[in-house]
Amino acid sequence: MSEPFDLAAASLAVRASALDDAGAAIVLAGHYAANDLARHLGAPTARYAVSTDGVRVIGGWSQAERILIVPIRTEGSEARLILLDRHDPDLHLTRAEPGFGLSGAEEGLLPANVPLPDGDSLTVPAAVLESALARHRLIAASLHLAVVQGTLDGFLDRAVGFLKARSTPWYGAGLAHATDDPHALRTLGLLFARRNALDALAAEALAAVGATLDQDHPSDAVSRLDIARHYAKLLARTLVNEGIGLLGASSASGKHGFDRFWRDIATHELHYPPHRDAEALGRDFITETRAAP
Repeated sequence: MSEPFDLAAASLAVRASALDDAGAAIVLAGHYAANDLARHLGAPTARYAVSTDGVRVIGGWSQAERILIVPIRTEGSEARLILLDRHDPDLHLTRAEPGFGLSGAEEGLLPANVPLPDGDSLTVPAAVLESALARHRLIAASLHLAVVQGTLDGFLDRAVGFLKARSTPWYGAGLAHATDDPHALRTLGLLFARRNALDALAAEALAAVGATLDQDHPSDAVSRLDIARHYAKLLARTLVNEGIGLLGASSASGKHGFDRFWRDIATHELHYPPHRDAEALGRDFITETRAAP
């Protein structure tokens, strides 16, 4: 029996980490998801990183003790998992470079043409593995939603500080401070309103996922989580663009760091998209398998 997993606490920790470093938050999210999967499958206690696709290793692999290799497909009624010592000299892992943003997001790449060391093996029923991977996907998706929330928190906190300390009102407006500008206040209010709408959707999704995490087919939780993640995808870059526009041209200077938020959000959207696409979400509404309001 796996230990209880506190999804709400993990989500808060990931969100808080993303305030300052979205890449570090992704490492933390991977750590939570990898270790929960290992516990759920009955692997020996250790600090794990995990690969579920045979390519990427997530969960802070450079500080992991063991790496859990989950088979991409199973044959018959059982699945064989491989447990590798992260310090095995025959294990050749390379750092995956996100490229555009998320410089702190530490993921490893398994070599395509180099055999893996033998390692230890763990055999589980195929049905247990399928259930564990469904749970793993829900946890990972929930925590990646928290990464976006925390990145937006960090951007808005910094934007408010910049508006108070450095922005100037429009020329000729007759105002002493940018924080007296009605247009700036309206725009800022709408930015926070949309961020809070995302928080409400995310809270509903997190509650549904937490309540049904051990069910085989938590369709309502999946639907709510998809809705929240797609809304986050629609909102994040637009919110940062509008926020930088509100702050003025000087905020675009690299010395203020607002460009990092845009890059991190764009890179996260590319590398960690919602598990199901918007077409599947629309089909839920057509077939009335969507989450009830």
